[in-house]
Amino acid sequence: MSIPLKLEFVLVSSDYAMMNAVSGGVKKYGAKFLLVPTAEAARDCPSRRRIDDVFVDLEVPGALAVMEAIRKGTSNSKAVIFACVTDAKEYTDTLSAGANFLLRKPLHQNSVALHITIAKELLERERRRYFRHAVNLPLVLKDEVAE
Repeated sequence: MSIPLKLEFVLVSSDYAMMNAVSGGVKKYGAKFLLVPTAEAARDCPSRRRIDDVFVDLEVPGALAVMEAIRKGTSNSKAVIFACVTDAKEYTDTLSAGANFLLRKPLHQNSVALHITIAKELLERERRRYFRHAVNLPLVLKDEVAE
């Protein structure tokens, strides 16, 4: 039986409806959730803490730069990025900036939960790769002088 991982999600948005949809979808997994309303604050957040997943609202000025900064960083470069777009014209630039998934606005709680389910394997793999886990093993020391 595996222990469920405690994931940490960040939402870069100032849209109330989007915040409700993402927080509802994230809560289904018992994950921690952090709201960051501006791109400037979002660029600081990954440098201070380890995150598993980022939801980025493309309507936030500087959102593409946030995704690029995450990908160029050290500890969060493999974080899963969900980009929330309103127009199909944004798809190419968004994927080039480093988004793993594109979600079309308006978002709904169930669609967010579905995409997290799809990305769960990526999230767990990166969490296991990054964090070190304690291992308890029996150890026997042998002294060459005494047997």
